[in-house]
Amino acid sequence: TPHTKGEHFFGGSETPEVNPTFWLNYVYSTQPDGRATPASAQRRRLIMHRWGGLGNQRYPIGFSGDTKSTWQSLAFQPGFTASAANVAFGYWSHDIGGFFDRVEPELYVRWVQLGSLSPVFRAHGFRDPLHERRFWLFDEAAFVAMRSALRLRAELVPHLYTAARAAYDGGPS
Repeated sequence: TPHTKGEHFFGGSETPEVNPTFWLNYVYSTQPDGRATPASAQRRRLIMHRWGGLGNQRYPIGFSGDTKSTWQSLAFQPGFTASAANVAFGYWSHDIGGFFDRVEPELYVRWVQLGSLSPVFRAHGFRDPLHERRFWLFDEAAFVAMRSALRLRAELVPHLYTAARAAYDGGPS
């Protein structure tokens, strides 16, 4: 039901099989203040929202969901990300390190390495002091490996931005 998926918070429908996510993503992306004005048309909008169905990829950043902090979950992500790309969902993100659980240093390093090559990088997790995601609070070896991955990402930013802009302008994402 919409209530169990959190969609009621965003004005979800009580009607079975009706999900307003596609429409909400479109409106928030194109008319964030509820009106289409010349001034609002000049703003660069970026929203993050859940999957709204095929065709919806033009509006939000998508993400792979509230993942678990496990090796199995990490192993699933590259194929899932490729599947998103196959339906033109180019603005894609992950909850780096998993969302719900504490993450061991080696696993977090591997998540950061994956994320550094993803279109959108988010070191994100459940708000809990035990679910640490700040790189500099991990041991030295993990920090150095994560810093190396982030430096590579910084070198790729011009390419990522150019590809994102081309996709926004109507090209493939």
